[in-house]
Amino acid sequence: MAENGKFSTSFGTDNKYSLILEWRRNSVDVASNVSNVTFDVYLQSSGSSYTIVSSATKYGDLTLAGVSYNFTFSASLSGNQKKLIYSKTINITHFADGTRLNYEISCSAGMKITFGSGFVNNVVTSGKFSLESVPRASDFTLSTSSATLGSTAVTIKVTPTSSSLTHKVYFNFGSTTATLTLSSNTVTYTPPLSWASLIPNATSGVGSVVVQTYSGSTLVGSKTKSITLSVPSSVVPSFTSITSAVVNTGVDSSFGYIKGKSKAKLTINGATGSYGSTIKSYKITSSIGTWSSSSVTTGELNTVGNITFTATVTDSRGRTSASKSVTINVQNYTKPKITALSIYRCDADGKENTEGKYACVSYKASITPLGNKNAKKYSLICSGTLKEISSTSYELSGSLIYGGSYEIEKTYTFEFMVEDSFDLVTRRVILPKAFATMDFKAGGTGVAIGTLATSDNLFESALPSQFNEVTRMSKGSYVHTAWANSGTAGFLKVCSFNVQLNYSDAPIELTIVQRHYSCISKLFINFNSVSDTGKVALDYFYKTGEIKAYMIQTNTTFDLYIRKKDAYDEICITDMQLSSYMTNRQFTIMWENTFFATLPSGYIEATDRRNGKWWGGQHPQVNMEGRTGIGKYLDFHATNESESQYDACFYYETLWNTLASTHSILPQFNNTCNLGSSDQRWATIYSVNALNTSDAEYKENIKYIPSHKENMMLKMMNKGEEEITLEDLYNFYKNNYQLTSYNYKGQSQIEYGFITQDFYDDKVGESLIIKNELGDMFSVNSYISSIAGALQYEINIRDEQISNQQNEINELREMVENMAEVIKQLQNK
Repeated sequence: MAENGKFSTSFGTDNKYSLILEWRRNSVDVASNVSNVTFDVYLQSSGSSYTIVSSATKYGDLTLAGVSYNFTFSASLSGNQKKLIYSKTINITHFADGTRLNYEISCSAGMKITFGSGFVNNVVTSGKFSLESVPRASDFTLSTSSATLGSTAVTIKVTPTSSSLTHKVYFNFGSTTATLTLSSNTVTYTPPLSWASLIPNATSGVGSVVVQTYSGSTLVGSKTKSITLSVPSSVVPSFTSITSAVVNTGVDSSFGYIKGKSKAKLTINGATGSYGSTIKSYKITSSIGTWSSSSVTTGELNTVGNITFTATVTDSRGRTSASKSVTINVQNYTKPKITALSIYRCDADGKENTEGKYACVSYKASITPLGNKNAKKYSLICSGTLKEISSTSYELSGSLIYGGSYEIEKTYTFEFMVEDSFDLVTRRVILPKAFATMDFKAGGTGVAIGTLATSDNLFESALPSQFNEVTRMSKGSYVHTAWANSGTAGFLKVCSFNVQLNYSDAPIELTIVQRHYSCISKLFINFNSVSDTGKVALDYFYKTGEIKAYMIQTNTTFDLYIRKKDAYDEICITDMQLSSYMTNRQFTIMWENTFFATLPSGYIEATDRRNGKWWGGQHPQVNMEGRTGIGKYLDFHATNESESQYDACFYYETLWNTLASTHSILPQFNNTCNLGSSDQRWATIYSVNALNTSDAEYKENIKYIPSHKENMMLKMMNKGEEEITLEDLYNFYKNNYQLTSYNYKGQSQIEYGFITQDFYDDKVGESLIIKNELGDMFSVNSYISSIAGALQYEINIRDEQISNQQNEINELREMVENMAEVIKQLQNK
């Protein structure tokens, strides 16, 4: 590249004449990126004797980068003369980077002169040249491509393209710009930590450094480079504290935290983001649970001792704060306990007397002190009379003498109550009638053993009995009957169970008869196995038959209610089965006959036993050992832990000879129960019809099977699998189906069928198989339908063949008729 230059072409005698094109840059406009250049065209003689005499006007043109300029000139030339015949000055714009390369120029002169060497018509000279670059935007470097806000210094070094240029440097991030000043073309800048507020939802962002290059006051260009700016890891959200407040049931917070009675309200206080971030989530963790809220109330605290709750907050950058904790202490608490309660008849001085008219009640109870803040109240009630037992101790033990008028022919129920700030526990004890080894009712026909006879025509026993020989009840037996408010529909409270017995989980079975029900019902009751009677609850409460039974728990008392079938229903408990363990005095049953128009709140309804039941109360006709009759109920129960297999058990109470035709056996839920299993099969099943539902209302994912592959979409849109066609079914039974003979293990009879394992790799055969952990099976319905599909395809093929053959026959018939016509015509000729 240069500031000037020339191109020339020799011509004429001895090439002593030249056409010369010279160029020179006159000036540079840096701001406009333009050079001013002059182009001069000369004729020159190279010897004193080489002259040109011409008076005619000659024509020439100068072409600069494709643009032509025409001119005229005189060709006259003296010896050794260099004559300017044309000059042109233009502005040449440089490329964006300031360069101007390979600029094309050419000049032609129409001499049209005859020299000694011959005629010269047109002389041309041309070439390319490049100009020195015009200074443009200066380049620069960054000391790093990433920086941490507030701590990393970034050095910007500019390499000027010309010493005459000046520069401005800007550091941009988000909506903020910092203007920097160069010193010796270098500046060092630390992006401030305050810029973190510009990226509240991210831990880093991309900024830019811009260097603008000026010529005087004119911007000649700029360059930009990106730089990643990161928020320091120390920038995290924060909060002032986590606090816990007591939430107690029925008492103020001064009690502190109490096991089973208190909740803890946890609050994260003063949570705030950092440098523009916002709080997005909260987390509280502990040994008893995890929560994701700034304020939460736990469930009832059931862990005794210290519980530490640790909190953190997370902001919109995903940064998590330092953790803070609060520790609470949970006091142990148990319900009031009645550990002993007994009663006996006595004299006024408390001396035991089985015929005394006083009652001596002995008791022992305890209440959890809770730092001596817990309330305590002990009382005893009999025949509506309440007597409080004054005591300042949380451990009560003592006895009281009551009465003086308790008739020896009657029993009396005493209820001992222990109450604290949270719970009331009651337990009942019965003052028996006077004891007599044997007693005959005076003036009547009643007899009693172990008690006094109080009723005519009745034998009573208050002693445990043991019968070593067969006992016959010629007129049946029952335990208790309830009929209160006969004539009014509602509910009868038939008994109460008072459970003060540890590990009272032995089953209880009640047999119950009600009017207008077709079968006898049973109730199955079991309590949970715990060592703390304050925690006794129902483990299960099942029923069979049509009975509607309900249980309501009040502390350790469980009241049993039964709904009357109709207004005049009589509910009779004909039998009660329980173990000797449950005859302990700490487990008592009190029979009642109390009417309720509606059930009290908080009841639990007895559910059908185990996992199955009669649907809609229908009962099937069954046959047991040759006896035709009606099963009282059907009981499904699980045979493994997954409860996916069921045994069916039939129970019989009454045998009838006829059965209404509308009764059905139905599972409780669709497609859940099996009849038999792979290794326990029914021998023969007799039925008039074996039906399966074909109504579209009960089906889904319905797809019609096409006949031919070429007439169907080969790939299912949702699966990308090839569908099975009738042609596939036909080919399966034609080519792949293998019939075998076999007998089932434990069975001598030979049967015919297929082996499922033979069809694992066949798409049609595999579709018939139902894989089961107890052994592969096949769908009879799909099996039969697939055969029908194959037959349909066969029928279609045969129908098509018959149709084609009929067409061929018609064509042959037509040909024969035509030939006959031709023969007839020939014969006529």
